[in-house]
Amino acid sequence: MPSDLLSALKVIVELEEQMIARDARFKLRYVVFEGRIETKINPAVAHEMLGPGLTEARNLLGELKNSNDRFHVNITDIKKSAVLNDAFRIYQGIVDGWQADKDYEIVTSFLELGDYKMVADKLNRDRSLMWKRERSQNIKEYVSLKNIISYLALSHV
Repeated sequence: MPSDLLSALKVIVELEEQMIARDARFKLRYVVFEGRIETKINPAVAHEMLGPGLTEARNLLGELKNSNDRFHVNITDIKKSAVLNDAFRIYQGIVDGWQADKDYEIVTSFLELGDYKMVADKLNRDRSLMWKRERSQNIKEYVSLKNIISYLALSHV
């Protein structure tokens, strides 16, 4: 269980990137909820943990099944929650636009190497094509959005 907002959001992004790197063909839903847990915290499993925070988080996760959103942040700072939810809606638009069969390997290489020339060399592809794919896959926008999400989380008190 993450100890702060920044850690929680970094776990989400890391999970998403690992799923892309491993060519996962399914999507996960995430809820980050700031609330009270009445039982002793078990860092290994949430089983048998109780409290209004966990109950509400589980309810929100259930509600996500009936929406197009896969991410939901609910913290005491309502305005920051709204901005983080907007950021994750954009994040989801980028990530869910990537197709496993044709994009995941390229996206993973861009996230690892950063430069289209290095990606082209690694994948033995044309540099011009990789330059175009960097733009069409919104790689720079994705990295910028990760930075924005981290900044918003870091400034949470």
